[in-house]
Amino acid sequence: PTLLNEAKVALRRALEMEGVGVLVQRDAASGTYKVAMIAEGSPASKEGSIQVGDTIISIGKQPTSDMDVHQLADSVLGRRGTRVKLTLGRLSSEGELGVYSVLLNRKDGPSA
Repeated sequence: PTLLNEAKVALRRALEMEGVGVLVQRDAASGTYKVAMIAEGSPASKEGSIQVGDTIISIGKQPTSDMDVHQLADSVLGRRGTRVKLTLGRLSSEGELGVYSVLLNRKDGPSA
């Protein structure tokens, strides 16, 4: 019965939460989180600067380096219409890390 109640609470929470439309994968070698896919029509794709392979450095003010995958998902998910700031990094062709931030609305289309 307790497990069933926990599942019901998790489902209610999930139904009220929205993401930003990115699928994230943990890089085994570095332990960092990389953008693996961007959902078409999502807030992330509409924003336009996020690319597959970008590293997610922080969500809000929280660095992702100490997060497990569940903590990362919880940090990105939020109520529809709220915003989340992602700080990402991308290696240049010279091997230098360029860091940029985006502010995404949790709404408008598919969310992952």
